[in-house]
Amino acid sequence: MLFERPDLDQMLPMRGYETPIVLTENGHDRADGEGQTYLRVAEIVLSEALSPLKAREIVERGIEQGLFGDHVMSRTPEKSMQARLSIDILSQGQNSRFARTSKGRFTLRSKLSDSRGSEGGSEEDRVE
Repeated sequence: MLFERPDLDQMLPMRGYETPIVLTENGHDRADGEGQTYLRVAEIVLSEALSPLKAREIVERGIEQGLFGDHVMSRTPEKSMQARLSIDILSQGQNSRFARTSKGRFTLRSKLSDSRGSEGGSEEDRVE
């Protein structure tokens, strides 16, 4: 029995996964919760935060805002958040979107450069 190849011209094109985008008040895009990753949640939460946050605070705010959606969370989401942020900082170095300001506290790297431009920033804004 010979295998018959399908006619490639008659096959339907494959569509990639499309994430719906919603703009927040500060102009950052936000998917409606479905398929959010820890790093994406951290980026959204930290962009809205006024100061560096602990992983637990990032997770709590992400849950309050519905950023995790129906995503199944681990038993210790704050440890997962801290691990993912730490790995991203270690592997990406200066190219990471995130920075550790003190033990267990994280912020967006872009906020560090913004705060240093105005009065040098606070001691909490120091990158380790």
